[in-house]
Amino acid sequence: MNFWNDRLSRRYILALSLLALLAIGAYFTLRVLIAANEGSAALINVSGRQRMLSQRIALYALTYATAEDVDIRQDARLNLEEAVNLFEESHRGLTEGGIVNGFQGSPSISLPGNPSETISNLYFQAPGLVDPQVRNYVAAARSLLNTPEEDLAIDNADLAHILDQGPNRLINSLNTVVGAYQLESDNITSILSAAELAVLFITLTVLALEGAFIFRPMLLEVNQQRQDLLETNSQLSKQTQQLNAQAQGLELATEVSSIIGRIRDLDDLLKQATELIREKFDLYYVQVYLADAAGRTLSLQSGTGSVGEELAKRGQRLAIGAGSINGLAARDRQPIIVDNTEESSLHRPNALLPETRSEIAIPMVVGDRLVGVLDLQSDRVHGLRRRELPAFEVLSSQLAIAIENARLFTQAQNELEERQRAEEALRQSQEDLQAELVERM
Repeated sequence: MNFWNDRLSRRYILALSLLALLAIGAYFTLRVLIAANEGSAALINVSGRQRMLSQRIALYALTYATAEDVDIRQDARLNLEEAVNLFEESHRGLTEGGIVNGFQGSPSISLPGNPSETISNLYFQAPGLVDPQVRNYVAAARSLLNTPEEDLAIDNADLAHILDQGPNRLINSLNTVVGAYQLESDNITSILSAAELAVLFITLTVLALEGAFIFRPMLLEVNQQRQDLLETNSQLSKQTQQLNAQAQGLELATEVSSIIGRIRDLDDLLKQATELIREKFDLYYVQVYLADAAGRTLSLQSGTGSVGEELAKRGQRLAIGAGSINGLAARDRQPIIVDNTEESSLHRPNALLPETRSEIAIPMVVGDRLVGVLDLQSDRVHGLRRRELPAFEVLSSQLAIAIENARLFTQAQNELEERQRAEEALRQSQEDLQAELVERM
């Protein structure tokens, strides 16, 4: 019988053609969705960085306006100008798209532009109005930069605007934007899963028909392929103090923040941050507790020296509440200072830290979410002076943002790698199936 008139052969060619079309359609569909997810990762990265830059602008602006040392003031001016430029450029990229410079040597980032209606409303419509907030913030910073140095003072109107908006309304607005980008990324992930399920459903339907009318003996193997695909799919799833003391503390805080802002690995970030804070502020011991998802307990994540390593190994945990200085700070979202540990009921003595004489616990908060607590200890009574509290609060805020950014960066990278592995697994499964069908012809 002529090949083209052979009914079975024509069905076999149809089956292979359908599988080829399904494979090609699935490949391009998944590529489009993965590309969209990569764009979401870039948007989350840059929008998360905006929160950090807004706080750096506030820090550099305060240092620039209050520093008495000429070199310190000049450095603060350069850093402020750089942060403002990147902050403005990144905002433009988020709202209009284009290439955005990296942060302190990191690669440039391509942003897609054309934000969704939800994101656009956050930027340009009430009650969000993030765009005018950002523009006013940038305008105040540039106005401060254009102010003659002899006219700089702590009561400067532009500085007051920056310090009022940056750590309060603006950071909350930027945090809302990051959350919206994260939600859209999650939605893309859901669409990707739905597309995978749709491809899987169509593929299985075709295979079932082929098994019933052409390849009945292969039915068990097709079912096994279906299980493999299902298993693969299931895996995808405070403010001013005395100017001289404050300027010194903020200078050190700037140096530490500049270093930790470049670190993406969470463990490395916390280890370097605690050691730098201890060294720069001449402290006895520094440690960081992170809050659990339920907001009930604090877990020691990193501490300085061998004591920190030992306490971390023990898995030290504290309840969030009035039982400890760190628990109380976390509960009230306010810094707690113990000037003399021997006279305080809050301080909990630790045999591994016998020289602790004063302590301060500062909550690390991003928006309205508790990230953890930064705990500082000195071997001198009143060793942690209250006039240094603004610098410590800036450090706490910067560290909280750096921790969130490190988590988001790691999450985005992991999700991207999982999507790429899923795509390759799906493609390989379909190629193997086509090869098997050819062999049985």
